[in-house]
Amino acid sequence: MFNIRSANISDLPYLYDICLKTGNRGGDASDFFNDPYLIGQYFVAPYLFFELDLCFVAELDGLPIGYIVGTSNTAQYNEWLCSQWLPQLRLKYPRRPTKTDLDSFLLDVVHNDPDLPSHCGEFPAHLHIDLLPIAQGQGLGQQLMTLFLNTLREKSAKGVYLGVDDLNTKAVKFYQKYGYQMISQQPGVIYLGLSLTHA
Repeated sequence: MFNIRSANISDLPYLYDICLKTGNRGGDASDFFNDPYLIGQYFVAPYLFFELDLCFVAELDGLPIGYIVGTSNTAQYNEWLCSQWLPQLRLKYPRRPTKTDLDSFLLDVVHNDPDLPSHCGEFPAHLHIDLLPIAQGQGLGQQLMTLFLNTLREKSAKGVYLGVDDLNTKAVKFYQKYGYQMISQQPGVIYLGLSLTHA
């Protein structure tokens, strides 16, 4: 019934939905956005266009119920994002009144070029992983993470990081099982890193 496979562009409608329904600290964020696709436009879709071979899907009866996406080189990804992806998003999502603080935050993210974190020298790759409730507790998150990390090793990435809401303790514990350790912290966000050179 459950299956893990490489992602493809035709998965995007499902991945947008998963991103939205896990976008509030792992819970449903459907009520937080004027446009339900905004969160997926930033946190999911660009990865499929930049580095598709690092994007994987968990599915149930042929329908995606979870995903892991990311890049092996955050510096190159950010450069591409700023030159190719964000200009189009800014045209689609101009500055406007927002529905909630989360909606306002995402709109600000779209209209500002991302900074390159200082830890990218040691941890050049990064990822996002989300699973619908039906996919949780089935070992799918572990399978997605293992596949992603093995692919990063094949690409000779020496480390990977991710950001997680500091109140999402369930997610933090999930990542710590893989050996991720806190490498920095900003208001509301914990950054966890994993070295791949000795893993």
